[in-house]
Order: sequence, then C-alpha cells, then structure tokens
Amino acid sequence: MTDYYCNLSADTFADRTGLDNSANVLTGPPGLQAAIRGTGSATALTAGDTIHLKGAGDLSRLVEIDCGADVSAWSIGDAVSENSGAGAWTGVVVKTSVGGDSDVVLVWMGSGYDAADVLLAGGIANPGGSPASVATLTSVSTPGITLDGAYGSAGSKVRFVGVNDSWVEDRTPATLDAGDKAASCLTNPATMYYLALANLVLANAAGDCLSPVASYRYNTHTNCVFEGAASDGVRGSSTMLYCAFDFCTFRDNGDYGAYVSSCGFFGCTFYNNDTGLYALAAGAAVDCVFFENTTLGVWLQNATAAINCVMDSNDSGVRVGHPACTVTACRITNNDSYGIYGSPSVRDAYCFYSGNTANFENDIHDATVRGESTRITSGEIGYIDGDNADLTLRNYGLTNSATSRRQEAVL
Repeated sequence: MTDYYCNLSADTFADRTGLDNSANVLTGPPGLQAAIRGTGSATALTAGDTIHLKGAGDLSRLVEIDCGADVSAWSIGDAVSENSGAGAWTGVVVKTSVGGDSDVVLVWMGSGYDAADVLLAGGIANPGGSPASVATLTSVSTPGITLDGAYGSAGSKVRFVGVNDSWVEDRTPATLDAGDKAASCLTNPATMYYLALANLVLANAAGDCLSPVASYRYNTHTNCVFEGAASDGVRGSSTMLYCAFDFCTFRDNGDYGAYVSSCGFFGCTFYNNDTGLYALAAGAAVDCVFFENTTLGVWLQNATAAINCVMDSNDSGVRVGHPACTVTACRITNNDSYGIYGSPSVRDAYCFYSGNTANFENDIHDATVRGESTRITSGEIGYIDGDNADLTLRNYGLTNSATSRRQEAVL
C-alpha cells in the first residue's frame, strides 16, 4: 500500500518514481500514465496503492504515433520532432511498444502542439535513437489516459484521488481535460476492477469522458465531475457493472450524462445534458437531481428506480421504458412536456407533481399514484429554481434542514 504523487499541471515530463511530492513527483498526464503502466522509473499501481493528483492536465498533448517501423529501441525522454523539417512540432518519448506493438510510441507533445500538428507524410525524427528517423507514419491518435495496468481487490482498491496544492485531500478536484481532442479522459482496453476515483474532473472529451471498453466493475466514484463531452459523460452500457457514483455531477454533455447498467447513483446532479441518466437495468438513482436537461431528466429501464429525487425543468422529467420500474418520493416539477413519460404501469408512489405541462403521458397514472404529497409552505425547502436564482445560489439538492422535503403520513 504505497502513496504516489503526480502534478498534472506540470508542463514537462520527467521519468520519476512518484514516491514523494518534491524531487520524485510524477509530472503531467504522462506521469500518471507511467504510474498506471509501470513505465520507466515508475512502479505500476497495484492493490491498495493511492496516487494523489493535483492541478489540471491537458490530455490533448498525450499522443500515440504508429511509426510503421520498429521503434522499441527508443528511450524514455528522447526528444522527437517532425522528420521532414516542414513542421514545427516537438515532443518527448513517454513509452514505446504501446499495447505490445513495437511500432507505436507514446509522445508528450511540446506546449501548444497536439495530434493535428503531426503530419503522416512528415515522419518523425529521433536523433538520439535507433532508428534516427522514420520517413512516414501510419497513424496518430489521442486516446486520453488508458487504464491498462494492474487493478485492486475487494478490500484493497487502487485509489486515484484529487488533492489541493498542498497535497491534502479536502475535496479540491484535480482535472483531466481532453481539450475536445482526446477521445476520452479515461478508458480501459483491459479489465479494471476495484478502482476508486475521488475528487476528479473529467472534461471535454471528443467522445465520452469515462469510456470503459472492457469489463469495468466494482468501482466507486466520489465527488467527481463528468462534463463537456461531445457524447456522454459516462458510457458503459454493457462493460460497466456494479459501480457506484456518490455526490458526482454530470453536466453539459452532448448526449447522456451517464448511460450505464446495474449501477447506483447517490446524491448526484445531472444538469444541461441531452438526457441526464439512462439506467438500463437493476440500478437506482437515490437523492439525485435532474434539471434543465434538453430531453429527459432520467430514463429508466428494466427494474431500475428513482427514489427521493428532483426532476425539474427538463423536457420530460422521467421516461419509463419498462413496467418493472419504480419512481417514489420524488419531486417532479416544471417539465415542459411530461412529469412521467412512458409505461402506464410504473410504480410512482408518493411523488409531488407541479408545474409540468402534463403530469403523465398516460392518464392511468392518476389512478395508480398512492398517497398524497405535501408542499412545504414555509421554512427552508432546500430547492431553488435555477431559472430565477443567482447562479451562485443554485441548489437543486437537499440542504441539511429538517424541512428540506417531507411527506404527510396518516398515523
């Protein structure tokens, strides 16, 4: 159980151990990638290890280049550049034989450069390496951070934790910013079990911010933000199972905030996505807030549930695609089309409806709602209408006040 340290904001890459936060601190996104893989002086993360991350890293500068020739003899830290001389890009070798392919090199691009500056016809030069140059390249890509190293165990997770400038864990986030160029912020081509992410912002992916492509299970995500993806904040419809998201935010994503199966969301916020959450099967959203999503707050399928949630000012608050779903103790308000859209046999007990253009797509819901909701007429309600509130005052969640939201009960 070892602690490692990485300054994501560092502009240059150095081959280090990461065993302290001064002389041996890992630097930039390539330092984080080296720790995951155990590249160079870094030891691969394993069960029980924690890597402390601070600052913001620009993932658009972490580029994989398929040279179409064996470059496995190149060394970490070699300075590389465009071979033809026509281009201006420079970079540093982070790893060779990426994914076991001796033709592929991972390069940390110089400040201001990214994959768009790498011309295939321009080749690549490495004066200190063998070969000293490659005339033409096969491909170039920007994958983001790849989780292809070791993974944890049930009682001993691998932890990625954002910290403040003094390396103290106080909920200050660290950021992995894809810059609208990296395909994802985090992805895993191999199994990744028992991972814990905390206080991280995954932002601006050209695809999905968190994009498991292989089995991704039993992982927890606490106080994380998934924002600004061209597609989804989190996408793991078949690969992500049995994961938990606690007090996370999903906002400003082009499609879904999260699109998952068999996962739990607790105290999370879904804002300004196309759809906040698509819960495919056997999952639940508890104490979550879905507001101002373009199409849907939450889409429930196959025995999923929304419990004690707020769905406000979406087009529709909840869509139910399967009768074996539950919507209970929710506040469903001010939605432009429907409070609940879809299956007429959904269990929607003890919910409060107000200000929706129509509360239900199917009138049968009126007869199946059990119990009556009560509107709090005084005191702190812990709910502020974002259309009218100062941005600094927005609070679609619950406060600590005992009168935040309550139900009348007959005793």
